[in-house]
Amino acid sequence: IRSEQSNSTDMESTMYGQLMDDDVTGALSRLPEDFRTVVLLCDIEGFSYEEIANMLDVPIGTIRSRLHRGRNLLKAELTEYATRRGYNREE
Repeated sequence: IRSEQSNSTDMESTMYGQLMDDDVTGALSRLPEDFRTVVLLCDIEGFSYEEIANMLDVPIGTIRSRLHRGRNLLKAELTEYATRRGYNREE
């Protein structure tokens, strides 16, 4: 089981590393695991809240809460990154 998890983690790291640059992957890696898992499943993989709740065997309200908190943590971490990239206009 451990080697399967390791292979899965390696594949996941490679895939996300190709999609995003170091600032974004770093911010994602610093999220608490519960938040990171839900953010990746929803925002990167495109699963619905219900699908994620079933996969993780937790209530849908927990998924919504983790997603909200995870996104807020990412927003706080990536504000400067977004400004540098021109995604976040300073007023």
